Amino acid sequence: MELLKKISFFIFVLFILLLFVWALYVPKKDVTDMIQSTLDEQKGKLDLFYKGVAFQETINGIKYWEIKAKTSSINKTTGIASLEETEGTFFRDKKPTLMFVAPYAVWKMNEREITLINPIGYDSKSKNSSVIASLQNKNGNYFQFPSSNDKKDKGFIFKAQKLVWSIKNKAIVCDKGLWIKKGEISGHAQRLKGDTSMEKIEISGNPVINIVNSNISTIEADKFLMDRNKDLIIASGKVTFKIDEIKGSTGKAIYNQKEKNLYLIDNVIIKYKDFKATSNQAKYNIFDQKIVLVDNSKLTRELSEVTGDSIVIDIKSKKVAILGKSRAIIPDKGLDKK
Repeated sequence: MELLKKISFFIFVLFILLLFVWALYVPKKDVTDMIQSTLDEQKGKLDLFYKGVAFQETINGIKYWEIKAKTSSINKTTGIASLEETEGTFFRDKKPTLMFVAPYAVWKMNEREITLINPIGYDSKSKNSSVIASLQNKNGNYFQFPSSNDKKDKGFIFKAQKLVWSIKNKAIVCDKGLWIKKGEISGHAQRLKGDTSMEKIEISGNPVINIVNSNISTIEADKFLMDRNKDLIIASGKVTFKIDEIKGSTGKAIYNQKEKNLYLIDNVIIKYKDFKATSNQAKYNIFDQKIVLVDNSKLTRELSEVTGDSIVIDIKSKKVAILGKSRAIIPDKGLDKK
């Protein structure tokens, strides 16, 4: 028994000596250095940092867009690049159509989408305009476009809190409330979507527009499409409007800024006091202030009904004329203000 205790004690002492020798002579790396080395290795795999970087899309020698940033960092795992102090340009037919500056941008490379934070945009005509500086004092999202009636085309400008640019769809989107102005037209909506040259713009989300210096106080619709080249504003969906004291609705409306005509298309309904006029089409001119209803036009008042080739409602004189085969005229008292 005594011998067994001595053998056990000898084995224990030998184990301690071997452990001491291993700790003394076997080389090992400091734990802190190992952790830092691993982090540095991972950082090298995940992130790239640049100064003075430029990105562009060129197909068959034609440049479509270019964006420059003073500093940028790219996360290779998520495919997201952060860009600071950016300048960008969109091209069409080798000419710049839209330029912007933004203090910050996020590029989702896998989704081909760039989000611009607090950008200011302009075209070549407004590049050196003093109006750009005035945008610094405007809050929210503001877009201003010229019309062909402007004596001097100063180009377009905009300022946004956030602008999403889809490279894949070649579209620019601005959400969460905006104000828009185009010549004598002004309005507001919740969403704007346009091409990269801002030639065709769609506004939606409870959009409302009004035409200054006219009797057209409001036009509301599901959405509006602005064609800058043709100077057309197209309202679609459930379209309602108010002209002086007249209220109306239609399936589609087109305002031509050059002609100053508002065209009403499909299921036109116009109401004034106890009168109701309907037709398939109608036109209102801002200058002569007359609404002309054609194509199955009909005028009703209480139980009476009159039809004609066309119905003319004169906003200034408050008179209605039925033209065509019936050739009936409603007395002045029917529309006179009381």
